[in-house]
Amino acid sequence: MKYRGFYVKISQESVARQDKDGNEVQCKGFVIEIFENEQSAIPLDRITAAVDFELLELSVAEAEQFVKDYIDSERKHFHE
Repeated sequence: MKYRGFYVKISQESVARQDKDGNEVQCKGFVIEIFENEQSAIPLDRITAAVDFELLELSVAEAEQFVKDYIDSERKHFHE
């Protein structure tokens, strides 16, 4: 996916989160890597998004919207 000049790779994977009791749990989710260009081997950033935490459901569309919002809020940071 390309967004605002960045290239994004979204992979469905199990994501670790802490439940309300502080225990680590594995959740359905996505690993998201943001690259400066298509040829970049090293991501500018690598984030995760988990269902019932950052995402309402396990869907690529939901992950894409999440990363668009993330890029919009962090874009200045990427250019430093």
